[in-house]
Amino acid sequence: MDDIIVDDCRACEPVTRLVNELLEKGFVIIEQRLEDYHFHQLYFKIQGNLSLVDSYSVDGFSRVGNKFICSCHWSVIETIELPTDVYLC
Repeated sequence: MDDIIVDDCRACEPVTRLVNELLEKGFVIIEQRLEDYHFHQLYFKIQGNLSLVDSYSVDGFSRVGNKFICSCHWSVIETIELPTDVYLC
């Protein structure tokens, strides 16, 4: 399992585990930022096939729609769908 570090802030074990699981399923991190240094609260926007996580339940997280919220540091992992439309110029 690869460590997840954003702006010198190491993600907690549940966030590290979930982000790595999603990356293994083909998701891509498109945004990451440190929301609150004091609380080690991180935000990730991850893009991929949402059908892979439709009924996904992960220990250590609450789920609200397409967001997974870590119980220990309130970090948020937001999942968004891959674009399906391709436009050629």
